[in-house]
Amino acid sequence: MNPAVISVREASFVAGVPVKMVNKAIDEAKLRRGVVRRRRERLLNREGVLQLAFEKELEQRISTELRPSVRAGFLKAITTAGQADIEIRLGDSLVLVIERKVIEALVDRRWQQLSRALSEIAEDPEVQAGAPTFKGTRVLVWPIVEALGQGETVAKLLKHYPALTRDKLDAAKLYAEVHPRRGRPKIDLRHAAQKSSRIVRTGQSA
Repeated sequence: MNPAVISVREASFVAGVPVKMVNKAIDEAKLRRGVVRRRRERLLNREGVLQLAFEKELEQRISTELRPSVRAGFLKAITTAGQADIEIRLGDSLVLVIERKVIEALVDRRWQQLSRALSEIAEDPEVQAGAPTFKGTRVLVWPIVEALGQGETVAKLLKHYPALTRDKLDAAKLYAEVHPRRGRPKIDLRHAAQKSSRIVRTGQSA
């Protein structure tokens, strides 16, 4: 089952944006109804993550100088339910078209990928003193992640650890990205973002 809210680092993966951008958006109150605060945690729901993904498109496609003039219309458009594409007028003849369904599909796919990965990992105080293990086993996650990072083959790990599967190994890599240990390099699993926006001239075909 997909979680209703996710952490800042998890949102960074799902939206395909840097952690710094997530924190900045929260600090500057850019995420309308997208942030859920629990004690000292800052969590994001789907609406907040979607806005991050849309903001990424805005930053990639529009210059810094133009952003303030189009932001109000942009924020209104992305919070309007049922709107297929988001069109932002940049001038008399230029319109930025953001394909909403493409971005939403990408976010939902990554959210499901994250959910599946987290469902493979357990942090049970009664198993290995609460250190991350593969659910249903006593196999620690971090030694497996480190072995993969050092070039150990999947086939060899599966042979040495019969309780593991390829899905569990993929889950371990994603877990390491969204829950990095301090002082350890972050594993970046992001792929190039799908093209989901274009600029067209009014009156001409896209």
